[in-house]
Amino acid sequence: MNLTAEHIARQLDEVVNSPDEVAVRVGIRWLNGICLPCGEDDEEEAVGEESATFKVLTYRDNQIIEKSCRYMVDDGDGHTHTEVDVNEVRRMIVKRNLLNWSLDIPIERENG
Repeated sequence: MNLTAEHIARQLDEVVNSPDEVAVRVGIRWLNGICLPCGEDDEEEAVGEESATFKVLTYRDNQIIEKSCRYMVDDGDGHTHTEVDVNEVRRMIVKRNLLNWSLDIPIERENG
């Protein structure tokens, strides 16, 4: 899977023609029964390709997600500060914005 200029132009055209959605395609490989995306360094190991469509992340989406992933931490000196769980933010972005994918697993949604 090579990102040629034509492939990149096609992806940009899809985004421009559908500004509310972003389509992503990635090479995949299987490791111990887990489907993993292939990066540019290991794209020759790809055994297939999967695709997904996401709703574009808005500022409001980001604010809601970040607020739900924020927590207070005691630094031990009697002071507290706020931290954000970055891994939970990433998980919530996918959970909130994933519209469709090519995996043979249904997307389950709360409240529609």
